Amino acid sequence: MIRAGWSEEAARNVLLLLMVLLQNVEAGNARSETRSGLVIGPWVNPTLLGAAALAVVLQVAAMHWGPLQRALAIGPVNLETWLVCFGLSLTVFVAIELHKFSWWVRGRGVRVRGGRQ
Repeated sequence: MIRAGWSEEAARNVLLLLMVLLQNVEAGNARSETRSGLVIGPWVNPTLLGAAALAVVLQVAAMHWGPLQRALAIGPVNLETWLVCFGLSLTVFVAIELHKFSWWVRGRGVRVRGGRQ
């Protein structure tokens, strides 16, 4: 990012936002090692949903509230940056879903060949 002309502060700001979003997506999809995050509703674990929402609220507060802005050396970002970060965070979802799918395929193969599982 810095080589692309971003200031250190801007890069730090966007990377912190990206880390919060990545962790929320990962936590939501890690609720099951084998079941897809697409079939597990978000309301199954309201505590996790609340914690993820709180993390985003705290991130927004940190970006917009003076004392936290100064403490973390961050600031607000535009909607386009939010959307790009959200899109990038979904790559974790895709990677975990592919991993779960690979386990499903391997499990099916064992049942078909061995007749049991």
